[in-house]
Amino acid sequence: MNNEIESITITFKDGTVIVLTVESMRIIDPTIVKQFKT
Repeated sequence: MNNEIESITITFKDGTVIVLTVESMRIIDPTIVKQFKT
């Protein structure tokens, strides 16, 4: 077992929860990035 972070959970004030796994962070979808920027 290593000590690397396997997933990051982001919780917004309105109750929205986003879980980012290592796999999803390595493969970044441009459409998802655009959604965060807007």
